[in-house]
Amino acid sequence: MPEPFFTQRCSLNQCDQCALPHLETMTTETADKVIAQYDGHTLQSHFQTIKSLKDISILGHEALARINKEQQIDTTQFFYQLTEPQHVIQVDRLCRNIHVRNYLHQEQTSNLFLNLDPRLGQHINHCPPYFDSLIDKYSIDPHKIVIEIVESHIPNIELLPTITNYFKNLGCKIAVDDFGSNNSNFDRLWALEPDFIKLDKHFIKKIMLKPNAREFTHKLLSLLHEFGPVIMEGIETLEEYQLALETGIDYVQGYFIHEPAPNIIEPQ
Repeated sequence: MPEPFFTQRCSLNQCDQCALPHLETMTTETADKVIAQYDGHTLQSHFQTIKSLKDISILGHEALARINKEQQIDTTQFFYQLTEPQHVIQVDRLCRNIHVRNYLHQEQTSNLFLNLDPRLGQHINHCPPYFDSLIDKYSIDPHKIVIEIVESHIPNIELLPTITNYFKNLGCKIAVDDFGSNNSNFDRLWALEPDFIKLDKHFIKKIMLKPNAREFTHKLLSLLHEFGPVIMEGIETLEEYQLALETGIDYVQGYFIHEPAPNIIEPQ
């Protein structure tokens, strides 16, 4: 897997192909959905519900890309096979484009969680404006958008405020994704000042295997709540759901709650 951060920037002539007008020539809209084509691959949107454990309300939905080339392929592997900055920027922006438009198709009013490829951090101020253009064109309420950032994949902590401030100035919220994996630490949380913290999906599995870790989890959550509400990913069984309730998690996400699907059907 390549280094998850670029040391080079897009050139100006390449950047024109990362702007909204060019990218939208790569999308196709029908009555009920928007898809994108990239290098022989079809990019589609799926959505997964994030649910409150306090009042069973819906916080929002995370948009997830599904990639097909004759058959569905592994999304993570597809993204990390892209090594040129221009290609990563294009695919990342294409995904956010179709996710936003598909969400609007379904007339949702809850939060939309969008992933940002962490390798793009240094390009925030060096490529043509994009997300602000997308917001303006489709009259999106930026306060309903939550940008998910895997901070542990960004080696330079000084870049974190630059990335988050771009989206915060648009009115978007920030979620730290996969906290607890790799190099996650509290210094990075202070730099990001997130609105939500999403625990790494393997976190719940580790707690299930080590019951004595539950006391530690209570202590960790008390610290994380100083920053904002905590979302536990990877909830796949009733036992994991019940454990999340016991530990004081605010929101849950996973296959037990709702499997990712093109059409949003609220879980019961």
